Amino acid sequence: MKKNILVVSVLVILAVLSRTVFHINNNIEFITAFALVSAYFIKQKRYAIATVLGSIIISDLIIGNTNIVLFTWSGFLFTALVGFALRNVNIKNRLAAAEISAIISTLAFFFWTNFGVVLLSTMYTRDLSGLTQSYYNGIPFLLNQLIGNMIIVPLVFMAFDYFYNNKNHQNILIK
Repeated sequence: MKKNILVVSVLVILAVLSRTVFHINNNIEFITAFALVSAYFIKQKRYAIATVLGSIIISDLIIGNTNIVLFTWSGFLFTALVGFALRNVNIKNRLAAAEISAIISTLAFFFWTNFGVVLLSTMYTRDLSGLTQSYYNGIPFLLNQLIGNMIIVPLVFMAFDYFYNNKNHQNILIK
């Protein structure tokens, strides 16, 4: 139990720091990587979900969020679902699996949160035209997040995989 809380706490702290102190650029974040890693490697789903929710709630308390907060949070929770689904796939190449998961998660997050912007803000009309305009205007943010996640997710995934599968480090991770 204590080890579970320690691992979740470390992941949450790293994720919060990546969104606040070590913020790189707009929409370049580590939450996607930590959501995928925790959902894939931490066998107890409640701890994986706690990692994702803890990361976004704490960092949002620091940096703030908008009226689409539920879309943002559920978008990152979807990323955890991708990580859970990844458990059931026979993975020969974990690096490729991490890349595919990063792309799926990023695209789903983009489409879901932009839908939230159209639905809950006055920036766009609440019709197909407004939704299309929102997606078009969001492309620069999507590209930042997609490129960032295609680099960050595999790096974090492979680092966690190393610790998870290395007999010298297995005792520090939740099984």
